[in-house]
Amino acid sequence: MKSADVQRTVRSVLNPWCKSEGFTRGTFNSWKKKVDERYVVFWFQCSRYGWDAYSGSELIVEFQCSTSPNAGDCDSRFRHRLPTFLSDEDLVQVFDLQNTIIKLLPPAPPDHHWFDSESYQALFQEVIEPYGSHQDIWLRYRSSADVEQWARFVLTRLPMIVPRLLALNA
Repeated sequence: MKSADVQRTVRSVLNPWCKSEGFTRGTFNSWKKKVDERYVVFWFQCSRYGWDAYSGSELIVEFQCSTSPNAGDCDSRFRHRLPTFLSDEDLVQVFDLQNTIIKLLPPAPPDHHWFDSESYQALFQEVIEPYGSHQDIWLRYRSSADVEQWARFVLTRLPMIVPRLLALNA
């Protein structure tokens, strides 16, 4: 999947809610909303390593609350990643969904150009340790259905994330 396909899938899931809540499209496939003198901004970022037919790829979800309406255009203390806002139960759901996606990855053939790389083989290993709220969790995907699952997961949590983000950066 090209990153444009990932972003198209994410937009198809999130745009209706974002529009109804007053968010507009911003830079880097983000959504933004002005609240008082600050902007709430969030975006899904694809891995810089691209997509592989066997191991798929990964993405991360970031949030910021600052005076800038542009994604990533602020001091890092105003930026937070998805796990910051997740409950223990949510983190278990991320763990389970992550491992479900990994289990469904087709094995790469031995002649695959990265086959002998330890880091490549590690992409096919399930997550063992439970996630914590301060971890940098990259969400794995191989298909648009996987991306849609992640987008729906985030969508159901956005109504509570936005006020928490504002409170964190008050």
